[in-house]
Amino acid sequence: MRSPLWIPSEERKQQATITRFIKQVNAWYGLNISSYAELYRWSVESIPDFWAAIWDFVGIKYSQRYDQVVDDLTKFPGAKWFPGARLNFAENLLRYRDDRIAFILKGETKASRQMTYAELYDSVARLAYSLKESGVGVGDRVVGYMPNLIETAVAMLAATSLGATWSSCATDIGPHAAIERLGQVEPKVMITADGYLFKGKTFDTLQHAADVADPAGGMEDDRKINKPAPEIKNSDDQVGQVDLEHPAQRLGCTSLLCRKNDPQDDRADQFHPAEIFRRKELDKGCQPGERICPARRFWSSDRQDHEINGDRE
Repeated sequence: MRSPLWIPSEERKQQATITRFIKQVNAWYGLNISSYAELYRWSVESIPDFWAAIWDFVGIKYSQRYDQVVDDLTKFPGAKWFPGARLNFAENLLRYRDDRIAFILKGETKASRQMTYAELYDSVARLAYSLKESGVGVGDRVVGYMPNLIETAVAMLAATSLGATWSSCATDIGPHAAIERLGQVEPKVMITADGYLFKGKTFDTLQHAADVADPAGGMEDDRKINKPAPEIKNSDDQVGQVDLEHPAQRLGCTSLLCRKNDPQDDRADQFHPAEIFRRKELDKGCQPGERICPARRFWSSDRQDHEINGDRE
């Protein structure tokens, strides 16, 4: 029998998060779990208790606690988890505001960028304020035509902090493919970059972004088909915004981030898709009450203080 490559010390085991979780579960439920195997067995035999313990142990931030953990475990798929809960996805990811590192970005140039949680919170707050000033609110769709950048995550967090739905695709795909992915959600705002780097070469994607944002390309309804395509000019900005309601408008990164606001001031408890993360053709079409189709959705498990297109199944 092969020996493990590495065995943690007893001190390290005691400091592990799973050890603290086991101790907390034992205290809450009067159990005597002492190993991972025993924890796993309990998690599948007492599913509601396990996930209730996870909710409390990780410190989910919410404005209203759930009514029950799960409604019917005999439905798979179809069970509803944490019905009645109200929370905001971005608020939970932005809980830290200190100098710990939130992001490390390293691209082809090998140059590294870092962003602390304090800087992340500040950037999200500024972008969220600009999106709100542009009319973005609960239930609107904000999309990113972006490379894999820190700014892409900032944009997602800013959008979801307002209760908007986020969807994105990379700038290395062509305009037609991007329109097929992004156009179906009828976005109000598209956030894009001026290019990307691949195999040491820089590719300018501003014209692609203009083509994607062109109402004639399918991003808006026929009433706007005669409006001019957005004029996006190159600049020193790394990230720009194309407002699809006003196609000729372009705001640079500096303009978008110049206003500061606390995202908690505009926090929306979500009752709608938080993200549309992968396109999937559905033979059955939309279900009753759904309005974005076809797409595979990541539904938040919370509810909105006010109704959006009625209740959804």
